Amino acid sequence: MKGKKLLKRLIVCGLLLCLVLGYTGSAMGVVNLKFWFKGSVEQNEWVQKSLLEYSKVNPNVKVEMVLRPDAKEAVATAIAGGVAPDLLVYNHNVPWYWGIEAVYPLNDFILDPEIGIDPGLFFNSARASVNYGGVVTAIPYGCNPGGISYNRRMLKEAGLDEWNPPARWPEFTDWAYKLTHRDGKRVNRWGLTFHSRDHGLQYMMLMNGGDFVNDDCTEYCPSVENLVEAFYQWRDWTYKDEIMPVARGVTWGGPGQMAQAESAFEIERAAMHLWASGIAAAFWEINPDLDFGTFQMPKGPMAGETINISPGHAAVYVLSHSENPREAYLFARWWVLEKSLAFNEEFQGIPVLYKALENRDLATNPMIAPMLESLKNNTLRSFHVFPGRLDVRAKEPEMVEKVLLWKATPEEAVAEFKKHAAEVFARYEPELKKFREAHRLVW
Repeated sequence: MKGKKLLKRLIVCGLLLCLVLGYTGSAMGVVNLKFWFKGSVEQNEWVQKSLLEYSKVNPNVKVEMVLRPDAKEAVATAIAGGVAPDLLVYNHNVPWYWGIEAVYPLNDFILDPEIGIDPGLFFNSARASVNYGGVVTAIPYGCNPGGISYNRRMLKEAGLDEWNPPARWPEFTDWAYKLTHRDGKRVNRWGLTFHSRDHGLQYMMLMNGGDFVNDDCTEYCPSVENLVEAFYQWRDWTYKDEIMPVARGVTWGGPGQMAQAESAFEIERAAMHLWASGIAAAFWEINPDLDFGTFQMPKGPMAGETINISPGHAAVYVLSHSENPREAYLFARWWVLEKSLAFNEEFQGIPVLYKALENRDLATNPMIAPMLESLKNNTLRSFHVFPGRLDVRAKEPEMVEKVLLWKATPEEAVAEFKKHAAEVFARYEPELKKFREAHRLVW
């Protein structure tokens, strides 16, 4: 009898032990993902809440948000040292800054019939921007198609219709002139500012029907005439029309720093500002009361009805060293498809999903609606990022400076820059050759 009782106790203990081991095994099976994100205090809090929501519907996955360092060198150090996160929120510069090797290719996941993503859900231009040399690098959630930010109060006072912005440069010049205030010869409010020289250069070129690389990525700055004419217009705005100061600031500093580098618009001493949409948080950190909208930068005389645009993106990247790339991808997929529209609506960013057009609040939002139309009606430039692009761009601010400070004519400055670009392309030819052979729109 005692033997039977002992056997029962052993069986019960064994079952309890199995349950404990099973529970422990389940706990040990929890997937931990580190998610690097950096935004305003409110954005950080919003994202943190979304991570908790994901954990509730996916109890086996814990996503920990860590504030991403500002300095790209710190991110590079983390990647090189193998301590980078599984997931990184960053922009289109990732392949330039840290190499395509830092990115886990999402091709197999994103094209999988069960866990993939329908490309038709996204604006084509935004989706195409995450394709690099045949690799799907990330899932975009916001984009930066480039345009004019304007002070709504100042436009209203000048009798200008924000819903009917200028389509071409001459009309735009008239707007900027009306918005420029002078005290005698001294300007006390500019009609227009550019936040950095190379961004101004990029959009002046694109809006005049040009591009910075030809269709097979063998020549940089093929649209010489378009760029030269854009420079003359830019110089006229600065010196002849006197509607804007000499553009200052350099790139690669990050949206927050670049917004602060040119403070005239933020402190309401400029009525319009060429930057790009999607940085409302950076503006409002400086001036929380700034009421502004955006519209696409007007086209130059050499542009047709449609143009190539360069929509830099905000995206969720899975980094190559992640031990759980599939789970990281699934989280990125969920966050973009389920949360990004609400995130962009909350923080005045430009969404990448077509269903944004069905959102009544966005369709009447002067900061977002015009940029959605731009994404819908124009096309992405053929090559958004490619090997050597950073080295080429390093000379762009210098080229602009020479023209605006009358150190060279637009023709001379562009010719000198073309020589530099050709040298960079020659230096990167092996990488460019490999890139061209693989580059195609995968997703």
